[in-house]
Amino acid sequence: PLLLAGTHMAYVARIGGDHFAYRLLDFYWPLLAPAAAAGIVYLGSLIAEGARPLAAPLAAMGARTWTLILFLPVLFYCSAAQGILLVEGKKIRGRIPGVRIKLDAENMGILWDVPGIPMLAAISNNLRKQAGIQLNGLPRAHHHEFAESRLREFTPYRDMERGIIPEDAVAMHSTRIPAYYLADLTVIDPFGMLDATIARMPVTTPNHKRENSHDRWPTAEYIEQRGVNFTLHPAALSAEDALTQAQYAIKVGSGLWLPFDSPDRRWALERFSGRDLHIRSSFSNDGSPTNRTAAP
Repeated sequence: PLLLAGTHMAYVARIGGDHFAYRLLDFYWPLLAPAAAAGIVYLGSLIAEGARPLAAPLAAMGARTWTLILFLPVLFYCSAAQGILLVEGKKIRGRIPGVRIKLDAENMGILWDVPGIPMLAAISNNLRKQAGIQLNGLPRAHHHEFAESRLREFTPYRDMERGIIPEDAVAMHSTRIPAYYLADLTVIDPFGMLDATIARMPVTTPNHKRENSHDRWPTAEYIEQRGVNFTLHPAALSAEDALTQAQYAIKVGSGLWLPFDSPDRRWALERFSGRDLHIRSSFSNDGSPTNRTAAP
């Protein structure tokens, strides 16, 4: 178990960690659980043997009883902090993603008075804080809220007309929820998960200051080489709302607008010629788009 888990841990450290909390431990639990159980049983047997010369009642308890006595505090100390984190994680649903839970006397209640718990809580707080800064081990609540916000923003595109997006439109965007609902759009993943060139971009940032794999970013030359000419934004219900997000807005369905930006104005006008394309010229004092024009 130590050889297998230790080798994999070294690999994970080398690549900069993992984005999801506890996912990597799924590989370790089957290896560590039998070893931990065997160790507790062995210690229980040693205590039972050592108790024989001391007192008959202690010796009469037997190896199984001593094993149980050892197992209960191990189970408690291993699960107390995690149990509170799970409970507190449900409470932050609907709040801004990235909220970090800090274990303290308030949320741990009477558990805080158990010897050793404040020290374990401090260790947990410090490790999770550093991991969060580096986008490692982010809790489930964070991913849940982020996914919910993305679904609200991009799910409306499932009802859009097909064939509106030009075949040569190329966007640099995450290949997750947004790309799923815009199947006609060619998307390049900026984090390199699906792009060998970006995945091998050099990183000069010290490992302890890196943000997982999110600091591997394509160069301007590579972006130009791939022909990136389309920046996608969340769906809007009107042309005015769409133009508060982007320079261009095109109607893609009944009450559904797609806001987008493009560095190539000529390309945008040519590709969407004949469509209900609107262009933002400026903003008014109240933040609403002004001089909105419809392209011919």
